[in-house]
Amino acid sequence: MSDAAQRALDHIDIYTTMSRYCHGVDRCDLAILKSAFWPDATCNYSDQDIDAMTWAENCVKGISQMERTLHTIGNHWIT
Repeated sequence: MSDAAQRALDHIDIYTTMSRYCHGVDRCDLAILKSAFWPDATCNYSDQDIDAMTWAENCVKGISQMERTLHTIGNHWIT
């Protein structure tokens, strides 16, 4: 496979992962949200590292109390 083809596939994979993240948060779908992270990932949303799976569980609990949320994906520069 050429380097250009591999870069294109990598971009698609990154964009798809970002889409899963947004969909998981907005739909409070814990399984989809967790699938956007590596199993051993950490998140840092407030100057504190937290296990991504724990963060996802807390996120869904908090977001589920809101009437609705909307994440959008605009222009991205992936290098």
